[in-house]
Amino acid sequence: MAKMRDDVALVCEGCGRRNYMTSRDLKKEGKLHIKKFCNWCRIHVLHKEAKKK
Repeated sequence: MAKMRDDVALVCEGCGRRNYMTSRDLKKEGKLHIKKFCNWCRIHVLHKEAKKK
């Protein structure tokens, strides 16, 4: 059976730290963008998808 989800890290736009891990559907086009809380910036900031290391 084929893998339908991909593990990705979410990187903060402000400080560049990898704060969250999540998975996304492989059928979706484009990168994931979510506004989440960053503990280092101490505010809600846009987080972008990056490949898991």
